[in-house]
Parts: sequence; C-alpha cells; structure tokens
Amino acid sequence: MDTAVLGPRACGTATRNSNRRFSPWSTASLFFKYHLVLVTDFRIPIFDEVIAPKLFDYVIAIGEKRGFAVDRVTVLPDHVHLLIEAVPSLTIGDCALSLMNNTRHWMENKYWGVLKQANAWDVWRPSFYAGTVGEYTTA
Repeated sequence: MDTAVLGPRACGTATRNSNRRFSPWSTASLFFKYHLVLVTDFRIPIFDEVIAPKLFDYVIAIGEKRGFAVDRVTVLPDHVHLLIEAVPSLTIGDCALSLMNNTRHWMENKYWGVLKQANAWDVWRPSFYAGTVGEYTTA
C-alpha cells in the first residue's frame, strides 16, 4: 500500500496496488465506479496521520469481504474520499452502509480514546455523497 502525506490538512492517501488482485468478480464485464464521501458527525476532526494508514487497510479489507473494490482512499481530518468499483447488483448505498458501520465499530475498538476526547461517538454523519466516475459511450 502506497501512502503519502498531501499537505498540512490531508492525513494521507492510498491507492490500490496494481500487483494485488482486489476484484472479487473475475468474469464480470460490467462494473460501476463511484466517488464516495463520508463526513464525520458535526465535521469533528478525528483522523490524523497515525489513524489514516490503518484505516486504509481496514477499508480495503471491508471491500474485499463485501464484494467491492476500493481503488483509492484519501483521508482528511473530518472526512474521507473513496473511489469504489462495484458490480451492478451491489448498490452504492450497500457499500457506504457497510463502510460506515464497520469503520465506526473499528474506531470504537481501536481508537476509543480519540472518540472520547473529541466527543465523536457516532463517527459518521447519517448520510453520504456518491457520484459515478468514468467514461461512457452512447454508440
């Protein structure tokens, strides 16, 4: 996993390693690529350069378990951007809900003190932004 600090506000970014196979569907000919943004509750800054690399690995593991691929993750103190690939039978709502629930549980178990200090027990806002990404043809 490649990580890089992206300036004073960014905690880091990670991209899918091209040598590692993430796609759970080897015969699918159609998939959707989404840009997903998850925002912390009340925009409380809870992520830092210590949490971000571990969060990258956990988010990718969630995708592998749930059947979608996480191509890119960028973590900022109060929100996370993800680039996700999914087959049409898996909705972006399913992906987002899985990420939000699992990362909240992970944060409670691993970084309880951070959540207590920031008073950020819910971790995520109960909504998300999702948009499709990529090219299409009308031929």
